Amino acid sequence: MKATDEYVIEVWRTLFNWRLVCLLPNQQATVEHGFCYFGLGLESLTRAVAAGLEWENPFHTKPNGYDKQAF
Repeated sequence: MKATDEYVIEVWRTLFNWRLVCLLPNQQATVEHGFCYFGLGLESLTRAVAAGLEWENPFHTKPNGYDKQAF
């Protein structure tokens, strides 16, 4: 969804919600941060995607509008 030389931001569907995750480039097996957006509907997905697109400096800040920090 969003990638730089320092990080990759993706939205993953989990069992009960959408999760916005931050990963290191070329390290797709290790997730650095994960934030939950409750629900599986389009509204939750839209909130997660919008937050991911505007999320700057993900190693030192948190995204907007998340419901729970998973890790």
